[in-house]
Amino acid sequence: MERSGLQEVILGWSIPIDSIDEVGAAVAADPMCRVSSQVLAGANFTATLWVHDYGQVQDHEAQVLKVSPRATVVERKAALRPYKRMGQILGADGRREGTVPVTWW
Repeated sequence: MERSGLQEVILGWSIPIDSIDEVGAAVAADPMCRVSSQVLAGANFTATLWVHDYGQVQDHEAQVLKVSPRATVVERKAALRPYKRMGQILGADGRREGTVPVTWW
């Protein structure tokens, strides 16, 4: 499925502990990655990606498997339509229609 603009995808991985640092470094270096972190859960690593095409998610997964062949994806989440991004209200076409104040803590 191809969409215009950037789409947000969140992946939850189960990564063997002996390769989690190496996976973390590889994912952090990926220009699609916006945030990644090791977490305490069954899915012990999570990454948020911004992609132009959902097919890019498979490319990302293949890169992780090259680093850690025993890694498995536990969950995939995709935001099908962003309504707001960093205080910008978006219309159906993805263009800014207004703003809301962003409070930083």
